[in-house]
Amino acid sequence: MQVIKKRFVYLIVLAIALIGLLFLGTDKLWIETYYTNFIYPPVAHVLRIFFGWIPFSFGDVLYSVLVLWISYKIIRNFIKLFRRKITVKVVIRKAVKFFYIIVAFYVVLLLLWGLNYSRKGIGYQLNLPKVKYDSSQLMVLQNILVEKVNQSKSEIKNDTYPSGKQMFKDAVNSYENASIQYPFLKYKTPSIKPSLYGTLFDYLGFTGYYNPFTGEAQVNTTVPRFLIPSITVHEMAHQLGYAKENEANFVGFLVGKNSRDPLFRYSSYLDLLMYANSELRFFDSSAANKTLEMLSPSVRLDLMEWRKFNMAHQSFLEPGARWLYGSFLKMNEQPHGILTYDRVISLVISYYEKEDLIR
Repeated sequence: MQVIKKRFVYLIVLAIALIGLLFLGTDKLWIETYYTNFIYPPVAHVLRIFFGWIPFSFGDVLYSVLVLWISYKIIRNFIKLFRRKITVKVVIRKAVKFFYIIVAFYVVLLLLWGLNYSRKGIGYQLNLPKVKYDSSQLMVLQNILVEKVNQSKSEIKNDTYPSGKQMFKDAVNSYENASIQYPFLKYKTPSIKPSLYGTLFDYLGFTGYYNPFTGEAQVNTTVPRFLIPSITVHEMAHQLGYAKENEANFVGFLVGKNSRDPLFRYSSYLDLLMYANSELRFFDSSAANKTLEMLSPSVRLDLMEWRKFNMAHQSFLEPGARWLYGSFLKMNEQPHGILTYDRVISLVISYYEKEDLIR
């Protein structure tokens, strides 16, 4: 009876905490003003101090242990049930306990980082109006990006790429340079790690992730080298509290275009070009193909390498993984699911319109 009472109290506390946090999330201005800019930064900073010095991805290890423990518990209890060593009632009670753990996990996620999904975001910070773009605006954007991609690619000496560790340092320097124009992008106490799941991620279609429980930015360094800079600045944007994928992409664009390193400019512009080209393809596939023909031979070779890499890592697991992650995004203020990444184009067009480069 005492155990039941304790679980009931835990459930009430969790329910109140979850409802309270979800209610706070409805006030985007409060989240932006108090949580994102006052509460979250010191929390993230402490996490990066505490785990950043570890030379490997502690978050990956943590998740691995958690998955193994959950798998062991599930298999063990099903075996016991099959052998009739425990009753169905006990299994149900254990399942309810597991539900408590999941809810607690989500509450902690919201407290440590997840409330950033409800912030007003980068568009609010830069006073960017929401735009509905058409094919003509996409064509103008494509032409701008093609020029930027070709130019930055030509500035990369001998097509050589530094190590992943050096790229992480260069990413920090790129953020430092961007923060001169955008002070809210000031990045302190680096905690950027190559993910231990790199090869697995290749088959799941993931290039990195942010671990809100350790503050680490995890980067899949097994992808083609020219992609690593854009992936890194994207994950670092998550560390700064830009939770939504389109906003992290846009922050990556701001950092990349202001970088002194041509590799970071190239990687960021190329990533954005692919999103814009995908959007244009919905309107005019012929125009989208012609745009890619305007790229320099060396850029087209990179795209061929990228395409071959993706084809070599096709897996039956990827659609399921993307569906699960898309469902998670929809639960967290991103109704377009996995297509939220593509929504960066709206922000970029609005940005260029404000700069009077697109009309």
